[in-house]
Amino acid sequence: TKVHLPINDNSINTNFSTLSFLFSQKFALNKRINFTLNTDLYKPNLQSSSTDVLIFSDAQLNIGYPEKNLFFYIKVSNLLNQKNYTNNSNDFLQQSIYQIPIVGRNIFFSVKCEL
Repeated sequence: TKVHLPINDNSINTNFSTLSFLFSQKFALNKRINFTLNTDLYKPNLQSSSTDVLIFSDAQLNIGYPEKNLFFYIKVSNLLNQKNYTNNSNDFLQQSIYQIPIVGRNIFFSVKCEL
């Protein structure tokens, strides 16, 4: 994973205001079963003194039987059950705070059969 920060005279450039980081790891448990974990981290408003950080984490389990053309998927979205995204922006002349509701934890199950 690479993170590129535009640096200008040892300070963060004012055009660069948000940090987004994605970490994805896939674990192969055996030939038929694998597990994937995705984590997203968002840090908005790097120029402000705000400590707002939003972390999303999703997990997926895949089980396949290729000889029978049958595949099962179980996915859990928003493992940390984040309820709201709160952003607060402080400027010299203004301050703004807003909150956005986020869909809570969801579990999805799917079956795929190839003919």
